[in-house]
Amino acid sequence: MNTAQCNSYGTACEFMDVCAGVQDINGDQYQDRKQRSGPKELSHSKLCSYHGCKRKYHYRYNMGKEHVRQRAPALEFGSVMHLYFAAYFDMKKNG
Repeated sequence: MNTAQCNSYGTACEFMDVCAGVQDINGDQYQDRKQRSGPKELSHSKLCSYHGCKRKYHYRYNMGKEHVRQRAPALEFGSVMHLYFAAYFDMKKNG
């Protein structure tokens, strides 16, 4: 584990708990990642990830895993209010 590299962007790497042996990569904290490019295509993100930490690259691009992100309660509330007002004004418009 390279903690200096894991914290190089100001926050811990999303896989730091896996490298430390606290979590399992196949556990509930990680989900399958939506592939944005083919496995043989190069991108700036892939190169930076590989250069920074080969284990992070392996988890993200070879295994296709990412940390589960939860939405903040304020975002959930805002989404519900948006749907409510959209339905309300649609109902008013249609009679």
